[in-house]
Amino acid sequence: MSTTVKVRHGDVIVIGGLIQQKESLTDDQIPFLGNIPLLGYLFKSRNKLDRKVELVIVLQPALVNM
Repeated sequence: MSTTVKVRHGDVIVIGGLIQQKESLTDDQIPFLGNIPLLGYLFKSRNKLDRKVELVIVLQPALVNM
């Protein structure tokens, strides 16, 4: 990625980031009862978890005299 920006001393620059999305499914059941044909569905559960993470880059340049 390459970006050119003109900014004054101390101003803040926000660069759009990367988005990561994860989806997970977990199945839980009561031991033995969840294995019974047809009736076992009453003793099972399924959980779905959606997770979204965004990375944003924030820069604040400063001039340094050497």
